[in-house]
Amino acid sequence: MGTRGFYVYRYKGFYYVFFNQYDSYPEGLGVQVANEIPSDPTEFESYVASTKKYLLRLFSESKERDEGSDPEITKTPPQNDIFIEWMYEIDLDNYIFHVDGEPLFDIRNMPRIDDFASYIGTNSYGCRSFNVNTPEEHRYKLPPSLPVAPEIHDIYEGLHPACTSTHEVLHVPPELRGIEEIRFKFMQVLIASSMRTLYNSIGLGINAVLSDKVSDNVVTRLRVIVDTLSGPLVFSNSIASVDQKSLDTSPFQWVVKDVLCILAVPRLDEDLLVQAAIVHLMQHIENHFQIEVHAVGTMFHAAIMSLYHVSIVRLKTNDKERHAYNFFSSTTSSLRIAASAMANLCDVCISFPFRTLFAGTGRKTQNWLNHLCLIKL
Repeated sequence: MGTRGFYVYRYKGFYYVFFNQYDSYPEGLGVQVANEIPSDPTEFESYVASTKKYLLRLFSESKERDEGSDPEITKTPPQNDIFIEWMYEIDLDNYIFHVDGEPLFDIRNMPRIDDFASYIGTNSYGCRSFNVNTPEEHRYKLPPSLPVAPEIHDIYEGLHPACTSTHEVLHVPPELRGIEEIRFKFMQVLIASSMRTLYNSIGLGINAVLSDKVSDNVVTRLRVIVDTLSGPLVFSNSIASVDQKSLDTSPFQWVVKDVLCILAVPRLDEDLLVQAAIVHLMQHIENHFQIEVHAVGTMFHAAIMSLYHVSIVRLKTNDKERHAYNFFSSTTSSLRIAASAMANLCDVCISFPFRTLFAGTGRKTQNWLNHLCLIKL
């Protein structure tokens, strides 16, 4: 039996999936697919243009083709399974060369064919990735985000947020108590476990980061992490899988009403993205306060989160003019939730400020951290 695989093109959000019966290893099908991408810049532009025309023709002819014939054209990313051992994808929307659904190379600067197979490996979490020896110039890198509308920046400046340290935002000391250190160790295990299943093919990877809106899968994953880390660490014999949770998938949610809320966003790795997210957070908060009556001086916290970053916000009602509240806000910069994909599992994979959020929030709400921490792994 041959080693089966897919070779895939992506264009305008559609995947064109071709089946390959034999020799789908990187040294076989992988080299074949990679070899069609020219290294010369002029030839590359011509290749991209002609390939896009070819794919558009396939799309226009798709209704006339027999069902089940290659290629399958779908909006759903293809996935590996026990029958499909390898996948190679040329993404013409984002200029990425994917292996097994994960972004490895920049198609504008592909490795030499002689080196191609040796640059494919796995990261510390068992996911497909480039090899640690892959030169930087060949590795795919996240592009700059789309520009933020000028009016968003103006609204942000009008909020007059104070950007400060996590401990000042949360009003907690830098030192954690013993029981909070236990919570932190559990957080390490949970985040590392989550990193093992950040598959791009299920919407938990580069496609989620490059999207203009946050996906349901991302919201669910973040909410499960927040629920687990902010509540009492008392579990039954097993912890429910994140995929088994049935949760609200709204990007803005109250975890504990009027105490802790979250806003999920696609990415949060640039200052302007943090500013835009804070503006959107305030819009949700203002809508909530138009419905709910609160005393002046009410204080609560928010976590603006992407798959890889978080910004912590403290909000306090200053006064009320007519039917609208004024808020005082303080916030942190963007903080990394998890380590890079190539970090060792034993490394600290949660930033100290992020762990302080849940330690501090637990300390402030329902005395959660006084619960017995029973960790069953």
